[in-house]
Amino acid sequence: MRIHAVCICVAVLVSAAVSPHLFAEPCSGYSFTPIFCDDFEEYCSPPPAQGQDCAAGSTADNDAFRAVWPADGTCEATSLENFLATGTDVQGVFGAQCVQRGERAEEGYNYIYRHVHDLTPDIIAHPANTGNADAIDGAGPIDVPLNGNSVPPEYVDSMSSTLRPEALKGTFYLHPLADPTQWGKGALANMIYYHELFLNDDRAPTDFTVTECPFLHDCNCNHLHPGTKACATGEQSDCDGGVHDGQTCSTDDQCTGTNRPILRRTDNQTHASFAVGLMSIYDTNPCDLDQGWAPSEWRLAVYDGKTWQTFQAPLFDIPLTSPADIMDLYPLYGWNRIDFAIGAEDIEVRLTNIQSQALYSGIGACIFGTCKGGADNNESCRTDADCAAGAPLIPNEYLVARVPRKYKGPFNKYAIGPGKGRDLTDPQNPGAEQCLPAFSTADIISDEIVLYDGTFVALSGACCLAGDCSISTRNACESAGGVFHGFESTCEEIICCPEPFADSDRDGDVDQSDFGVFQACFTGPGGTLSGNVCTCLDRTDSTGEGPPDNAIDSGDWNRFEACASGAGIPADVNCGG
Repeated sequence: MRIHAVCICVAVLVSAAVSPHLFAEPCSGYSFTPIFCDDFEEYCSPPPAQGQDCAAGSTADNDAFRAVWPADGTCEATSLENFLATGTDVQGVFGAQCVQRGERAEEGYNYIYRHVHDLTPDIIAHPANTGNADAIDGAGPIDVPLNGNSVPPEYVDSMSSTLRPEALKGTFYLHPLADPTQWGKGALANMIYYHELFLNDDRAPTDFTVTECPFLHDCNCNHLHPGTKACATGEQSDCDGGVHDGQTCSTDDQCTGTNRPILRRTDNQTHASFAVGLMSIYDTNPCDLDQGWAPSEWRLAVYDGKTWQTFQAPLFDIPLTSPADIMDLYPLYGWNRIDFAIGAEDIEVRLTNIQSQALYSGIGACIFGTCKGGADNNESCRTDADCAAGAPLIPNEYLVARVPRKYKGPFNKYAIGPGKGRDLTDPQNPGAEQCLPAFSTADIISDEIVLYDGTFVALSGACCLAGDCSISTRNACESAGGVFHGFESTCEEIICCPEPFADSDRDGDVDQSDFGVFQACFTGPGGTLSGNVCTCLDRTDSTGEGPPDNAIDSGDWNRFEACASGAGIPADVNCGG
């Protein structure tokens, strides 16, 4: 069942003028009711008043943060870490910090924490959810063809709550905690950090490779060059990996052969996930040495439900953006605002930052030695004063791209930070999931997460209630006192035992007829059960103290006997433990 998550009051989450904070609003300031919103302004000591932000001088309350964003898995340090960063967030005091702490002892790499928020209570409590929905999905079209620098008459804004109410939309901000004059861009390029919507325990895969890297040589370099060459570049004078690893060489041809696997962007399975952010481990040009010896990927990455992809022209339909040399989506130093809209078949992603604002406004900005926007676009520069103003180069202040949607189902969780991955080159733990290494030396701030609109979905599955199985939503099942066995579970695979368990003929009493069933199921210690009816009678082990032991023996008899009521006398549904 699907219900549209329309706004109580309509607001379009796009901007109209340049501002230093990219048009952020606090969670309490929207004119509609988000599905979920977090500006991280409640996790402080002393706590703020209802609806108010943390006061200046407050200290971070990381326990309060983890109550809403519990750590996922074992990639969190045992000691308290500073998950909330102060003083640099979009608006207010705090933003959620990407913390890179701890070490993989055998290699010395830091790893990155992941925190997950369960959206189910937010979805159930939303005023537009008039049914039993416990998940959210995107629906409707995001398919109007867009070309060049003009907006066609039939264009419908994907972020509009009025025109695209069925599309699931979201916004968040990223900011590297690094010196922008030296490491701002590089810090992002070496990051593994993304925001993810996913269902239950599924998530985007993150296979990776790690090896010790010589000075000025990329960690992923020879991993993407299997079979024929182990790519030796830059100041490298020895073969890097392969069968001639460490041998002196002058050309790549002298380093033939490698046993390194290809780094894959997909495991060829569809996962219930959508993710967008930074994925340096999928370095598309690992031998360019543009960021020293660490994997680097400048562009924004997206997981479409099957494959990690980077927004690099001309691989994607990137509308409302030209000329071609500015079509890649590059996060930069300062604040990067990321918006997304998930429709029935497509996903649209927008990036707003200092570069896109300069291209849109016509007021040139000097970004890493190159003018962006204005009359001197792409010319060399030292400061903003070297970049003359000119006509706008793009019709909106954001860069935008679209990808087809591979997973076409609902979501009920939101994560910040990467999930575990498999180190494809680890001989000690082949195929084992591990915490992802942090190649960047900087942390990153997330702030102003907003999720809104979309279509509410009731996740149905097998529900055991009063001994009977039916297909129900989790909310409806648990509200009635039943046991929900999971999304897409079926009554054919679930055993719903009678209440009480000893009432095998389900007539409300435990009598001679039920005893006959128990006799037929009795195996004695070490026996083997046969049939669903007998499975329900296996309550404990032969001692009566342990868990069920796949046998019907004296321990189960004691539980059965405690339920005996006699013919026509209602049995206690809680009997037998």
